[in-house]
Amino acid sequence: MNKFTFVALLIFISDISFINSASISCEPGFFIDEYGCAPCRGGTYSDEEDSEKCTACKAGTFSITGSSFCKKCPAGSFSPKGSSFCLPCPAGTYQKKEGQEKCTPCEAGQYSPSGATQCFDCPAGTFSTVASLVSCTVCPAGTYSEEGSEKCSKCPTGTYSVSGAPYCEYCDVGYYSVGGQTICTPCPEGYYSDVKGTTKCGLCPQGTYSYLASSLCFKCPPGTYSDEGASYCYEYD
Repeated sequence: MNKFTFVALLIFISDISFINSASISCEPGFFIDEYGCAPCRGGTYSDEEDSEKCTACKAGTFSITGSSFCKKCPAGSFSPKGSSFCLPCPAGTYQKKEGQEKCTPCEAGQYSPSGATQCFDCPAGTFSTVASLVSCTVCPAGTYSEEGSEKCSKCPTGTYSVSGAPYCEYCDVGYYSVGGQTICTPCPEGYYSDVKGTTKCGLCPQGTYSYLASSLCFKCPPGTYSDEGASYCYEYD
C-alpha cells in the first residue's frame, strides 16, 4: 500500500464515522453519548429529541430510568431534587398536597402514622405535649382529657377516673373525693353521704350512728344513745 492509498483510507474511515455520528437520533428520555443513545437515569429526564444531557428532577418530583418527564410525588410523600422515588412522610408529620419537597409536623394534641396526608386529633383520654408524635400518651388515672388535648386535666372534687378516661365519674353515695383521685374514699364510720359526687361526708348527728361508706345515719335503738359522729350507740347506765 503506497502513501497515497493509506491517506485515502483514513479519510474514508473518518467520513464513515462522521456519517454514523450525524445519523444518530435519540428519543425523549434518552441522551447522546459516545456509544449512541443512553437512557436518562432515575431522578433525571430529557423532554426533547437528541438531547446531549439529562436534567435533574425538581424537588417534589421523581422519575424512573428513561423518562421524558418527572412525575409529582403524591400527597403523603416528598422528595429532594434528583429523586428516582418519593419518600413517605415520617410518622408525626403529614403532607396534604402533591409535588412537595418536605412534610409538615403535626401540632401538639395530634399524631400521624407514616405517609399521612393529615394529622389526627389525639382521642379522648390521651394527649400529646409536643409536635411530630407518632402516637398519643394515655392519661394517667385520676385525670381525663377531651379529643385533641395537649395535656390531661385533674379530676375535680367529687369524681375519680381510671387511666385513659375521657371524663371523670362521680363518686357513689357513701364515698367522696378531694380531686385527682383514682378511686373514691369511703366515708368513715360516724359520717355519711347521701348524694353522688360528694366532696366531703356529713357528720352523723347525736342519737344516730353509721358504718363505713354509709349513705345515711341510723337512729340509735330504744334505750341507747350516741354523741355526734358515732359509729355505734351506748346503753344508758
